[in-house]
Amino acid sequence: MRGLLPGQTCVLVAENSEGDIVGWLEGLVDGAYRGVGADPAFLEPHGYVQAMMVSPAVRRRGIGGALLRAFARQAHSQGCEWMFLLPDETDDPTGRVSFFESMGLTAVNDPNERFPAMATPLARLLEGC
Repeated sequence: MRGLLPGQTCVLVAENSEGDIVGWLEGLVDGAYRGVGADPAFLEPHGYVQAMMVSPAVRRRGIGGALLRAFARQAHSQGCEWMFLLPDETDDPTGRVSFFESMGLTAVNDPNERFPAMATPLARLLEGC
């Protein structure tokens, strides 16, 4: 995996052994979630995952988890303690929500939001790395 752009934008790219891109993640390492349900206990700055994709042909091989952990390490190195993301805004985000839950993220309490933000302390995501 590679990639930190100038400023606070982080782009990570996962490649297979042939050099083909099989996944990517774009995030901010100075983000702040202040939406409905935001808990003031979530210290800023936050890592915020803006977008993430893994090729369907290579899903369930650890690539998504590796991308999230790599972003968490980068955000932590920049002083972030929490990570937030929106799981998806498609008709059925169930699979993505399940994946992020398996990584330790939980929904931010926002009963009025169909696709609530999800969050985790970076320490939880980085345990065992």
